[in-house]
This record gives sequence, structure tokens and C-alpha cells, in this order.
Amino acid sequence: MPRSRGGKHELANLQVLCAKCNRTKGNKDTTDFRSGSASDRDPACVFCTDKVIDQAVETHGTVFALQDAHPVTPGHHLILPRRHAVDYFAMTDQERHDAQDLLRVLRNRLAERIRLSRASTWA
Repeated sequence: MPRSRGGKHELANLQVLCAKCNRTKGNKDTTDFRSGSASDRDPACVFCTDKVIDQAVETHGTVFALQDAHPVTPGHHLILPRRHAVDYFAMTDQERHDAQDLLRVLRNRLAERIRLSRASTWA
């Protein structure tokens, strides 16, 4: 909880964020970005397990990506927040921002693989 919104200046209320995350969060958001705790997970959710999170192919801030077990297209991934959210609209602004950044990283990686694949075909 930001101090400007009644949060206490004590260890239990402090979290360290990178400058970008801190600027984005400001005092408008009370999301706790410290490592996800059990209270942030839904035991009924198949994605809220350490086993699934450990299978991440890439992480970025508050989100992680998994290769889809049943991809619709080659390179299809799932991008999920570390904190349980029922859908995209339940994600915080920071989680959505991190998801968009991670989506760009994965897209660029896939585009590079396609480019290299085409180049080796012509060689």
C-alpha cells in the first residue's frame, strides 16, 4: 500500500520495484508485486502451481509464457500473470503492460526463427 494512501513505513509494507515498474505503479495501484504467495493463487486453477510456473519458457516482470500444449499455430504460447487473475480484464495495468512486452519478445524471437529457416532453405 503506498504511504500516500495510508500504507505504513515498515518492512512488511515495503517492496522493491525497478524504476519502470515503480513509475507505472505510482500510488494509483495497491497491487503487491513481491513474489507471488500462496494467497495469490487459486488451488482450483491449473495454472496456479509451481510445476506449471517452472515450465515457463520466458518471464517478464509480473507475467510468464508457456508453450501451448495444443497450439493452434506453430509458436503459439500462453502468457499468464504470476498472480491468479480470472481473465485479461482482471489483470492489473502493470500485468497487462508486462504481457504486451513479453508478447513482443516472443514475436520477435519467432520472426527471427522464421527468417533463419527461410535463409537456410535458400542456401
